[in-house]
Amino acid sequence: MRPALPVLLATGSNEDVVADGPAPPTMDGLGKPYRKAELADRIRAALDRGAKAMPTPGEPHHG
Repeated sequence: MRPALPVLLATGSNEDVVADGPAPPTMDGLGKPYRKAELADRIRAALDRGAKAMPTPGEPHHG
């Protein structure tokens, strides 16, 4: 329904992150254990990807 929605998957099993093959460009996986700084970086990157994919206010939405 919302292909531009940024997704960050955090999992305890790193195999889960790559099991289904390549992910959409708005999806990222983070295997545990991870540091707080790495989580913060990945969240920022996901938000930035989502902002680029979202139409700006007043711009027509296609999709």
